[in-house]
Amino acid sequence: MRFRALACLRWHESVIYFGGRDIKTKWDPGKSREREELFRELENFRHPLASETRHPLFRAQSERWLEFLVRQEVT
Repeated sequence: MRFRALACLRWHESVIYFGGRDIKTKWDPGKSREREELFRELENFRHPLASETRHPLFRAQSERWLEFLVRQEVT
């Protein structure tokens, strides 16, 4: 699964993993705080109008993100 064109969830051998650039954390009920933090960071930093443009989440996979933005608003 991608959030604004950045992979953040992955399904592998019947297990879901989540994370930012390194998707290595296994999804389980005890990791709810980590998941919430990840999605909060994605919402804050993976936004076209984010103020911190040097953050790794903002800069990751920039070409894929640009393509995603263009497809949303072609006009």
